[in-house]
Amino acid sequence: MFELATIKLNGPAQEWYYHQNDLIYNWTLFKQP
Repeated sequence: MFELATIKLNGPAQEWYYHQNDLIYNWTLFKQP
């Protein structure tokens, strides 16, 4: 995971961060009872 993150950071890091935040946000909402 960290290796992939390092490769991704060499590209559009901002876009990747926003995408990751959306995934985490949606996943946490899905986990809510």
